[in-house]
Amino acid sequence: MDLVSVVKVTGGFIVLDHNGEGIIAYKNKKHADQYAKGHASLIYGEAERYNERRDYALAYLANRAQRVAKPKAQFELF
Repeated sequence: MDLVSVVKVTGGFIVLDHNGEGIIAYKNKKHADQYAKGHASLIYGEAERYNERRDYALAYLANRAQRVAKPKAQFELF
């Protein structure tokens, strides 16, 4: 299943999303293909940015967990 597909309709071409809902229509197939390619790359780009933010957050939390002050041993308290 494709994220975005281009389908011929009467009078032009329509760009459909993964649910089969129309996003936009063009008279030229070239323009519809360019929009579909850009829309798919936008979806992948957003997913990559989300994963990068998640990875940075997990790395920060792991690094922070290592920096937590260790409690002093009981014999050092006196």
